[in-house]
Amino acid sequence: MTSKITNPSHQAHANRSSFLRKRQEQMSEELNRQQEALENAANMRTGINNKFSSATEKPSSTPTSSTTKKYGLVTLEQMQQQTKEDEEQRRKDIIAMEKAKKAAKKRKSAQRKAALSFDMEDEEGLDKSEELSPKKSKGKQPEKKEKSSRIGKNPEVDTSYLPDKEREAYLRKRKEELLKQWLIEQEELKKEKAIIGFSYWDGSDHMRKVKVMKGDTVATFIKKALKTVRRDHQELRSINVEEMLFIRDNVIMPQHLTFYDLILHQANNRGQLFFDFDGPKLKKDDPRSSKMCMRSWYESNKHIFPASCWESFDQAKHQAPM
Repeated sequence: MTSKITNPSHQAHANRSSFLRKRQEQMSEELNRQQEALENAANMRTGINNKFSSATEKPSSTPTSSTTKKYGLVTLEQMQQQTKEDEEQRRKDIIAMEKAKKAAKKRKSAQRKAALSFDMEDEEGLDKSEELSPKKSKGKQPEKKEKSSRIGKNPEVDTSYLPDKEREAYLRKRKEELLKQWLIEQEELKKEKAIIGFSYWDGSDHMRKVKVMKGDTVATFIKKALKTVRRDHQELRSINVEEMLFIRDNVIMPQHLTFYDLILHQANNRGQLFFDFDGPKLKKDDPRSSKMCMRSWYESNKHIFPASCWESFDQAKHQAPM
């Protein structure tokens, strides 16, 4: 038996060739596994993107770089470049998915707000369109339009601070009615009769009584009072109303004021009302509280009692604030 002699250099070359062949097979298998994983990821992205695409959109028949299958051996640089491109494409797809989700969320929010809003303009437009629509023949019955369903107001929520045309119109009408009623009552009050006792003062008392209406002015009172005292006092026959003074509770009353004004504004002196009527008569009808005298007598004797206690009417002091 002859022994087989092997050349060491040939054996080393064969071993190296076998090692390189196995290494290439492993790299090829690894590349195929990575390529399949990339294809699966691309298919998943394609399925998700199709959910947001329109019904009429057709898929492209041209394969992209991320979905094109490659066969055979590739270099390390080519594999790294392909991996980098796939990662970039995956990042872009993720950004597109996030934008699509945000857009869908905004659309849902806008639809929800539109459903909850009070669409008053649409209702007014519907009413106007019904008024402007052409009249139909008498034989045909007009078709009833179905109103669109809207969410109504919550009865438990206070909406009194919101504008309400019907409520404002009702309140305005109610105010007008109350004002009209009040004016009628005031006119009736002005027509009521009042009996006022007074004394003509020329240094002594001369008691008289005069009947007036509560709507009469102080000047009207003086004119009627002069008629009652002229026949007994010769000095008053040529005196007119402007030359006389009317004093109530030591206050000289302006002639243009009415008894109604003094009653309405609760005119008083130190808390005591000038005219507090119980029906036609004053509750405290003391004739000495009301005096009438000539202006010339007052100018000559205003330093002597009781004229020294008299003061002019002051609206801020003697009239209650309204």
